[in-house]
Amino acid sequence: MLDTKRPAKEVIDAMAARNVFIGRIWPVWPTYTRITVGTQQEMEAFQAAFDAVMKGSTTTGYSALSPLFRTRRSYPDGQSWPNVSS
Repeated sequence: MLDTKRPAKEVIDAMAARNVFIGRIWPVWPTYTRITVGTQQEMEAFQAAFDAVMKGSTTTGYSALSPLFRTRRSYPDGQSWPNVSS
């Protein structure tokens, strides 16, 4: 769990705009989001996007991510995250 120190939904949306999809929020922890470790390349893309999001940058685009992070599932609570397929 990562405390974003601001509404996690904003961080999730900003990361998604950079093609980096992170976990969901929980109502009892509105500033926390779940982060899952990926490949080295995915984690480098995460770090670059997260740094930009937390600085308020408007730069977008990280197309180097694996197909795993380009396919998303949606759930009834409005949250969505990548499909995990073996």
